[in-house]
Amino acid sequence: MPDGGFRSIARSKFRIESEFFQKSSDEKRLVYGWANVVIKKGETVTDHHDHTISIDEIQQAAHEYIINARVAKVMHEGVQIGEIVESFVFIKELRPAFKSTLDQEGWFIVMKIYDDETWERVKNGEFPDFSIGGTAIIQ
Repeated sequence: MPDGGFRSIARSKFRIESEFFQKSSDEKRLVYGWANVVIKKGETVTDHHDHTISIDEIQQAAHEYIINARVAKVMHEGVQIGEIVESFVFIKELRPAFKSTLDQEGWFIVMKIYDDETWERVKNGEFPDFSIGGTAIIQ
C-alpha cells in the first residue's frame, strides 16, 4: 500500500462522508455525488476521525465495492434501499483526457434509491451526503 493510506496492525472501523450531493433526479431517483474526496486543491483530505486514504487505495476499494456489493443501506444498517449504478474514480492523470480543471481527486458515484421513505428523506435534505463505511488497517 502506498504511504498515506490505511496500514498498521490495529484495525479500525471508518466512515468517510462526502462533501455534499451534487445533484438529484426526482424522476429517476438518482443521486449524484462524491463518495470520497482524497485530494482537494493539491492537499490530502483528512476525514472526521483524522484519517487519510490514498487515491490508489480508494480506487482499489471502489473497484472491490462495485464488483462485490453496490448495495446502499440507510446509515449502513438494515435492508437494501438502493445501489450504486455508476462509479468513477477521478485521478489527476485523467484531467487532460477530459480537459478538466477540477481541483480534486476521488470517487464519484451515482446511486439509485428504490425505497420511497428513503427517497423522501434524500429530497428533504435529511441525507446531505454519502457515507462509505468499512474496516481498515490504520497506519
